[in-house]
Amino acid sequence: MRWPALLALLLFSVGSAAAQDPWEGWFGPPSDGIYGVRFGMDRTTVDALFQKMGLRQATARPGTMRHVGKLEGHSAEVVTEFEEDLYSGVGGRLYRIRITWPDLRLRAGKALQWFDRWDRDYAERYGPPRAQRDPGRSNLVNAVASYLRLYQGTQMQAILELKAPKPGRLDLILLLDSPQLHPALPGYGSRR
Repeated sequence: MRWPALLALLLFSVGSAAAQDPWEGWFGPPSDGIYGVRFGMDRTTVDALFQKMGLRQATARPGTMRHVGKLEGHSAEVVTEFEEDLYSGVGGRLYRIRITWPDLRLRAGKALQWFDRWDRDYAERYGPPRAQRDPGRSNLVNAVASYLRLYQGTQMQAILELKAPKPGRLDLILLLDSPQLHPALPGYGSRR
């Protein structure tokens, strides 16, 4: 078999990029990511999607992008991290998404509903959590505590945390990592 035929066979068996959705087949199913942003996307695409959602770019540390605005109707901060090209320091593919809804103390019921919704979704997708911390929900409102779930699959690792950093304050944090693209997670490079 000649190399062009072998390349075509490889592309169509693995899944080639479609014009309407270039990431499907390359970096896992559409559910790997959140709000239409999926692992493996470049900075320009991620920024354009967040801008379309009404989030504005804010200052961030090197290797990351930070967007702030309203998600789900509440103030949120989205930090995305990219696998950098070690030689040029440019480009990169998205490997981490961190969404924080800070200070939901006046909406404790809403924060718990969101936590339960994400918890159910990830439990259905990945099975029972690999790790969890449950101080009791009443402690979240009255004390410094953290309610946490860790889900892990081949395409994504999800950490869901409802945190009370001080009494009377609730932060909801959703951290999504791609094991294939994240250098510090087991499975790094398994789909390169």
